[in-house]
Amino acid sequence: MRLFTKTLLVTLFYGSQSYASLNSGTIVVLRGQAKTGDNKILNEKDKVSAGSTVITGQRSFVRLLFPDNTQLNIGPDTTMRIEPSKPGEASIVSLVGGQIRAKVTKDPLLNQGNSGAKEKMVIKTKTAAMGIRGTDFNVSFNPQNNITALITFEGNVAMTRLDPGTNPF
Repeated sequence: MRLFTKTLLVTLFYGSQSYASLNSGTIVVLRGQAKTGDNKILNEKDKVSAGSTVITGQRSFVRLLFPDNTQLNIGPDTTMRIEPSKPGEASIVSLVGGQIRAKVTKDPLLNQGNSGAKEKMVIKTKTAAMGIRGTDFNVSFNPQNNITALITFEGNVAMTRLDPGTNPF
């Protein structure tokens, strides 16, 4: 099992050479209140760049739209960070607490005729890492009990368990 986990992590974090990073998203919907990690109030049409943390308030909601039409919906009472990544690497989103729903677009030019499609985005929590290709899914993380929950609506998500406190990067 350890070999599988290590193989999955290597694939998730280093195997996505063909995708452009989701370096900057635009807030297209904002209901309620949201701010950055440095307490800057967010508004519709604001850009959220790699390295930014987004924190939503109670009964609040943010939809980010990325240049490739990937959508990231950030639910109420959620803290998440878009990690900096290099061009050609999978984009990494750290979910500190709360829930996000994402619709990650597929790149039709990648891996034609190749069943070994690479991840486009990686969602990580304190207890799990998920590799996403072209998928519609919801992930939540409860920091009080360290439980990560995943619901996949369409497509596939590769998920592996991490021991709390383990940093796979």
